[in-house]
Amino acid sequence: MAFEYRRHLLGLTTGAVIDKGMIINNSETITFGDSVQLDGNGHVIVGTAGEEVLGVVIGIIDANGNNITSPAADVDGTVSGTGLTLTYVSAADNETDKKVRAQVMVDKNAEFYNDSSGTLAQTNLLQFFNLTSESQIDASSASDTNGQFQLIEIDPDGDGDASKGLFKIAESQLDPYTQD
Repeated sequence: MAFEYRRHLLGLTTGAVIDKGMIINNSETITFGDSVQLDGNGHVIVGTAGEEVLGVVIGIIDANGNNITSPAADVDGTVSGTGLTLTYVSAADNETDKKVRAQVMVDKNAEFYNDSSGTLAQTNLLQFFNLTSESQIDASSASDTNGQFQLIEIDPDGDGDASKGLFKIAESQLDPYTQD
């Protein structure tokens, strides 16, 4: 159900990533593919409906840049899953102790696959949508004027499932000129 990078509107091989990562908030559950935002203290928290999006998590690393699944990783908290299901629940003192970080793709031209909460129609192309959760588009939130993500393509896998789409970030915390 999470967001998965598929391609770039400008034909680039990848989108812009905050490579060194940003510190995850204390006691926060972050999963690979979650949409995230920064809280008032500048720490990563999961995305919520109606709020500007920082980007999508594509990695979770320790303060030294080690993947949290690496034997060399220095982390507190709980690590579970692997690959696209990797989840990290940060310790209550993550901001000041281990400082585990999320690597976030922040590129507004990156297209992310998402299996939305309902069926998308051709009339929804280029419309804006909000989140149901940090990992799913709310298909019922379609708007011509504003929303966190914008639909670029329906059924990108060509398997006849119209709940699936490619979406780009429309309301970014890094862009002072979002549509709202």
